[in-house]
Parts: sequence; structure tokens; C-alpha cells
Amino acid sequence: MSAFPAGDESDGSSDEWDIGYSNKNIKPRAEFSEEVHLNGEDKVSTLKRAITAGNVDLVRELLDGGLDVETRLGFGWTPLMCAVHAAHYELTELLLDHGASANFSRDHYTVLMAACTATSASEEMISRCVALLLSRNADPNVCNRSSMTCLMLAARDGYCKLINLLVSHGAELNFQNDNGHTALIIAVQYGHEGVVLKLLQLGADKSIKTKTGKTASEMAKVFNYPEISRILDSPELSNANAIAQSKAEAPFKNKER
Repeated sequence: MSAFPAGDESDGSSDEWDIGYSNKNIKPRAEFSEEVHLNGEDKVSTLKRAITAGNVDLVRELLDGGLDVETRLGFGWTPLMCAVHAAHYELTELLLDHGASANFSRDHYTVLMAACTATSASEEMISRCVALLLSRNADPNVCNRSSMTCLMLAARDGYCKLINLLVSHGAELNFQNDNGHTALIIAVQYGHEGVVLKLLQLGADKSIKTKTGKTASEMAKVFNYPEISRILDSPELSNANAIAQSKAEAPFKNKER
């Protein structure tokens, strides 16, 4: 998986933020004592290495020493964006507790999107970070430059747990992007049978058409996914949608009261 969703690749060089920086290049913590007190640029370099290494104590030391929690790193990302993109829960919690914005965005690419598209991490690890961001009021309905929401990104990447989380926190299930695609149609395009089932169970509307006039079922036939087409044509799932959607939305509705 690429570091950025399609249409949202950074225009910065890969040297600006190297998520694969080797831990062996991280100096022992004691050796940073003088470097931390040099100019801001050196502190930023130290912060980048600390986040890459998952060094919670050093990040805390830098923040307590006055480094801005919203300092811009590579690609113009904040430390929080970098932490969630590595699915590092402890760092994410630390940065949020120090005032990092859960709704920061760079060119319509949000912290929550960075979390939903985390690389080299299990869905369980990603889900923990996403749940934490949502608990801090991260908005799941912002669109990126490709008119994709977090729910669409989760559907594209086959993440059923993320879809449950996002919908339970108010993600618009049937939102259509500029091409008229919904999360359901995107799941069909990428052949994610489990995600198609999950979205249908949550109440996704399979009758919605793309700008070219195709439903999700018709798209499944275009992409030659006969099993997904059969699922979409099943009347049993349609009858269960309304009940399932009400259950999925209950946590969000209760939160509003």
C-alpha cells in the first residue's frame, strides 16, 4: 500500500518524512540532551526520528521542553498525522493530550484519513488509533481532493472494523463522490466481498447509481465479481438493512443525547 491514498500523494520528497527510518540510527536518549536544546530545526529532526522509532519518552520530553505540538514535519504533516499513520496508539494519545488537533488537515487530507490509511500495521492497531481520534471528535465526513471520505478509504482498503467504527460515529453511509460512487460501490470495484456484506448489513443503499447510471450490482458484473453480484441481488439482505442500520447508528445517537 502506498503512503498516500490515490489522488492525495504528497508533493514533498520521500526524504522529508521517512517512515521506514531504521531504529539503529536512533541515538540513546541521553545523547539527545544537548541536541534537544539547539535550534528549532534540530529539534524537529529529533522529533521526526523519535516518532519513527516510537520513542514516547523522547517525544514527551520535546513537547514538555516547549516544542510546538503542531510543528510541521515532512509533507507538511503534523506529529499527530505521522503517529497515526504508523498506527502508534501511545504516541497518538500523548500528542492529543498535549493539544494536537484531531481535525487538522493538509490540502483536505485529515488526521483521520492518515490513520485510516496507515501502512505496515494490522487493522486492529489502526482501529485503536481511529477510535481514539473519533473519541476526540475527529470528523469522519470530510472529503479529500479526490472527493473520498474516510468511509470510502476504509471500503477501498477492505477494513470492516473501521467501517463499523466510522458509521457508529456518524459517517455518512451513502455519501456519493464526484463520480457518484458510494462506499459500497468502491468496495465492489476493489472486490472486497466482506466489506460489501458489512455495508449492506449496516444499511447501505444498493440502488444508488453512479454518474454513468450503474448500480453496485451492475458494477459487480462489469468487474466480473459474480459472488458479489449474487450478494447484491439477494432480497434477504435488503429486508435486513433497515434493522441493521438502526443498530449501527444507535451508539452515535446515544452520544448526541
